[in-house]
Order: sequence, then structure tokens, then C-alpha cells
Amino acid sequence: GGGEERGGGGEERLRRQVEALSAELDAQCEVSRRLEEEGRRCEGAAVARLRARLSRAEEAAAAERRRLLAQLDRQKKEITLLGSELGRARREADRYRRKLQQADGQAKTAHRRSAAATRPAASREVSR
Repeated sequence: GGGEERGGGGEERLRRQVEALSAELDAQCEVSRRLEEEGRRCEGAAVARLRARLSRAEEAAAAERRRLLAQLDRQKKEITLLGSELGRARREADRYRRKLQQADGQAKTAHRRSAAATRPAASREVSR
């Protein structure tokens, strides 16, 4: 008889230990599940923040690109305008250069004629 009681009491004690360990394991599983959910929420919030940040950076980059392209277009137009002004200035300088050469040629011709007209009279005076 006495061996059975100890054996019976041992089973009861073992059963209580198994129940306690099972309850502890259930509690740990619940804690683990809550931590995983919390991690997913935090991860989701972090991903959402990063996505929002990326979206703002992309918008800023697009705005900067548009600003730079507009500036480039203005500079291209200015270069075109300056190029045409340079062409006009060169043509005008060439026109003035030709006029100057023509006027210089006319002045030299007039000077030679004047010199030629006065030489014979001077040479006549000298020969007298």
C-alpha cells in the first residue's frame, strides 16, 4: 500500500508541475505574440515614416529638377539672343570698316588729285 500512495502522490505532483509549466509556456507564448505584434506595428510605422520621407525627397528633387530645367532654358534663350546680337555687331563693324576704307580711299584720291593739281603750278613757278 505505501508504495502506491507515494506513486499516486508523485503523479499528482508531476501533473501539477506539467500544468504549471504549460501555463507558464502559454503565458510566454502570449508575451511573445504581443511582442511580435508590437514589432510589426513599429516596423510598419517606421516603414511608413521612411516612405513619407522618400516621397518628400522625391518631390523636392522633382521641383529642383524643374527649376534647373527652367533656368537652363532661360540661359539657352539668352545665349541665342547674345549670339544674334554678336552677329549683328560683327556685320555692323564690317560695314563701318568698309565705309572707313572707302572714305580713306576717297581721301587719298582727293589728296593725290590736290597734290597733282598744285605740282604743275609749283613746278612752273620754279622753272621761271
